Amino acid sequence: MSTIKNSVSKEAVISKSDSIITSWQVYSDNTLPRIEMESYRGIIDSLQHKFGKKGFKELVDKAESRNFPLFYWDIDNYLKEDFYNDGSRFSSASLTPSGEIFSYSMGSDAILKARPYNNSTIRQALGLNFETTVENKAIQDSLLSELLRFQSVTEEDYRSYGQIRKFSEMLGAEIPEDGDLFTQDEIWNGVSGYLSGTYWKNYSFRRDSLEFQQSQGLRFVRLFLTSRDSVLGFLPKLQVDLLPAGGIKAITFDMADIDIPSRPYSDIMDVIIQFTFLCLGIWLISIFYLRIKAKAIDTQPAFVISVLAGFMFSATQFLRYANELEFSSEAILNASLPDRLFITGILGAISAVLFFILTSISDSVTRQYWPEKLKAWDLARRGFFKNKPVGRSAILSICIAGMLAGLWAVLVQVFPGTHITADVRLQSSNFAFPSIAVLMENLLGSLLVVISLLMILGNQLYAITKAKWLIPVLSGFIFALFLEFFISLDVHPFNYSLVINFVIGAAFGAFYIRYGFLTMVLSLFIFVGIFTTRAGWLMPNSPDENLFYIFTTLVFGIFVLGFYFVAKGSEKKDLPDYVPTYIEDQAKEQRLDQELEIAQAVQKTFLPSRVEQLPGIDIAGICEPAQETGGDYYDMISLGKNRMAIAIGDVSGKGIQAAFYMTFVKGVLHSLSALILSPLELLNQLNRLFKENATRGTFVSMIYGILEADKRELTFARAGHNPMLIVRANGDTDWLMSKGIGIGVTSSLLFMKGTEEAVLKLNEGDVAVLYTDGITEMMNISNQFYGEERLERVVKGVRKGASSSILNIIISDVKEFKGVAKQHDDMTLVVIKADSSVNK
Repeated sequence: MSTIKNSVSKEAVISKSDSIITSWQVYSDNTLPRIEMESYRGIIDSLQHKFGKKGFKELVDKAESRNFPLFYWDIDNYLKEDFYNDGSRFSSASLTPSGEIFSYSMGSDAILKARPYNNSTIRQALGLNFETTVENKAIQDSLLSELLRFQSVTEEDYRSYGQIRKFSEMLGAEIPEDGDLFTQDEIWNGVSGYLSGTYWKNYSFRRDSLEFQQSQGLRFVRLFLTSRDSVLGFLPKLQVDLLPAGGIKAITFDMADIDIPSRPYSDIMDVIIQFTFLCLGIWLISIFYLRIKAKAIDTQPAFVISVLAGFMFSATQFLRYANELEFSSEAILNASLPDRLFITGILGAISAVLFFILTSISDSVTRQYWPEKLKAWDLARRGFFKNKPVGRSAILSICIAGMLAGLWAVLVQVFPGTHITADVRLQSSNFAFPSIAVLMENLLGSLLVVISLLMILGNQLYAITKAKWLIPVLSGFIFALFLEFFISLDVHPFNYSLVINFVIGAAFGAFYIRYGFLTMVLSLFIFVGIFTTRAGWLMPNSPDENLFYIFTTLVFGIFVLGFYFVAKGSEKKDLPDYVPTYIEDQAKEQRLDQELEIAQAVQKTFLPSRVEQLPGIDIAGICEPAQETGGDYYDMISLGKNRMAIAIGDVSGKGIQAAFYMTFVKGVLHSLSALILSPLELLNQLNRLFKENATRGTFVSMIYGILEADKRELTFARAGHNPMLIVRANGDTDWLMSKGIGIGVTSSLLFMKGTEEAVLKLNEGDVAVLYTDGITEMMNISNQFYGEERLERVVKGVRKGASSSILNIIISDVKEFKGVAKQHDDMTLVVIKADSSVNK
């Protein structure tokens, strides 16, 4: 625009500002400036709204516009101690791009501290014309002191007024006895002197009115002026505050009759945006929790992005802060640098955690529902850059960004009455090393949008509906809400802005259907870069020109590398695939589950498929492992028409290992039971074989006996197993605890000495219960054991039933006692009842 073609550098603007303000005899050696390029957004938007884009450009380019500063430099001066600690401003000035002041203000506190004055204005206002002698110089100093005292509202105002009159007359001023010290003409002339050194020097003003005011401990006169010269179709109005000592307090201006368009529905939009953020946050946290619980998170890619994101966020914040400082020892001491660095580090850590969560979710969701989207990214992340997939992603990203930018420009031109708001944001005013900071900020934003919008929301929507067309709709909706904040570029009218942003978002989502994560991140990074560097290519002599050139060079470099990788790189089929660790683990778990299912099925075949019945003996048995496979075992081995070997055992440990040893025990028992009729001798042989083959520390507790139906006798040996419960037909109970040592615990000699053989005589209606510790040591949620007493009480109460009924009631009672607690041990139970009515 013509208003900024002659823009000078920051340093030159600051120098010109200091020169002008010093000429006003406002001295500020102890101040430091902060400078930014700003715009009169309201005026520009109003003019575009009124005249349209073309009419606005013609209006600005007219000579009558007088190079009005639609864009301007804003300088805030701070005392050093306030500059480093975000204190109040000392003064502020607005300058045209070429360095002419058109607005100025000085804070009341600053005036009370600095006590500004202007001798030239005082002499002109009082009509003083005296020889410069030592005596007159002393009187002049006294006059100035009284004026400065009068400038501050105190209880001695009348005395100061009298002294001012006295010293003025001593210097030759002619003041009527009942007149004011300063006439209105003299005051107006003093203001004209100030305006002659500003942008307003070529304007002709009408003197509207003046007011004497007291505010915030100061006395001053406020003058109102209206320009006789039209600018951009409007008449500027000035307001000038002049102090009694001749100093300037403020010069401000206003454009009369400006109709500044407001953004409709802004409150509703803010509520919608906040509610959307809240819902997304809750939803993402729940997904992350479920994915963690399912062990479906790959930390490697999440860790890479989270570390980069944390570093880039911290770096951008530090560069933003560094832009406000001079790195001197004084600056470091006054700025609480360690505190700032600590806060920056904390924010960086928080951003790293946020990106870790988002990346973990997106990687997990995408690999589950749309894994091809991550092919090029997986290669680049692992350092495989020189290949065709990565090269194509680089080239396509530039093409997509260019098409999106072109589509945006076309839409702005097509919709009638649309215009771009004049919110200029010079990146060079925001950051030290703005080229680095802005590129990192854009990359962070692009990662955040693509990961959360497409990789999580889009892929979840696709997984639920299987409708890819919903992704552009979702993307359009999100862009309509958030794009103007992301690229800091508003379009008016607001309803057109929503439509344009929706179309851009829908186009971006449509590209995602065809292309992958790496392509979309780079394309959004370049698209956003086009707009965030706009001050460098829209504004002649802009301080952001270097940023634009570096961005352009980066895009060109991406383009060149993309072509090189496509031309010289490896084909996709020659590149290694990436399989996340959790997928490998899941595959291993699935294989293990299948193997356990097979082992469980095999183990079940080792248990009695049917009970060999003996005349007058009712037998039932059950085994319920705590895991897929277990170490509990029971068996019933037929030894003839009236004889049966009965065994129940518990291998130490659980799971596959215990199941293998249980299989070994079964094989030995079946091999020896028909050959060795003594339970003690058989267990002794089992002990020898088991000890020779089992790992040290593994043992088996067991009861093995031979039941003779015609005698109703059970001859048994107990190898360290739980005692056998006997419930007689009349309700009497007994616990059989014959001596015994566990299988595999000791040598054969000691085993034989420590184990004895016993005989149990069963009468009609007597019940014998053999069980493992999974029954009596079952725990409920209160960590209480089921116990032998409860088992005895249950069996005693149901002793008249059949053995299968007794068994089922015991198992049901144990499970009822356990409740929701987890079963930690195998449950095995054998019930033997003497009942002459069965198996006749």
